Amino acid sequence: MTNHDKERDIQSAIINIISSLRRAMRFAMEQNNVPLSPLYFIMLKLIHDNDRCTALQLAHLSGRDKGQITRLIKELEAQGLIFKCQNQEDKRSFFLELSNQGRACFNELEQYDLEALHAMTKGIDEQQLTQFLATAERMAVNLSQYPNQTRD
Repeated sequence: MTNHDKERDIQSAIINIISSLRRAMRFAMEQNNVPLSPLYFIMLKLIHDNDRCTALQLAHLSGRDKGQITRLIKELEAQGLIFKCQNQEDKRSFFLELSNQGRACFNELEQYDLEALHAMTKGIDEQQLTQFLATAERMAVNLSQYPNQTRD
């Protein structure tokens, strides 16, 4: 097998993992009458996990463009899941926070996410998971530097 074939196999595996995880999350949400897409869960998770989270941070962390983030924020606000807090240090910006309803929704969605992650890692031992995480983290670092890298 050539390096090119391995790279294609890695790419296919990653796409399959992401697609399967998204499908499992969407299924769990539909089964429990949660009228959101997995993307909304990702936004709620990023806001939950990042204190003083801004729209710009959401765009950076999610890899989405600012316009899409702005639309998602408006939708989450309209549903009462998040609210904006004025940044006292810079009156032109605001921080995003989960409302009580948003926190309850996030906690519920997180349970579905954990169930999907548990199903995904079934039959994989601790050493394999640790090695996978180290490899995936290295790949993420490599990709974050990609435009500036030369091909090895």
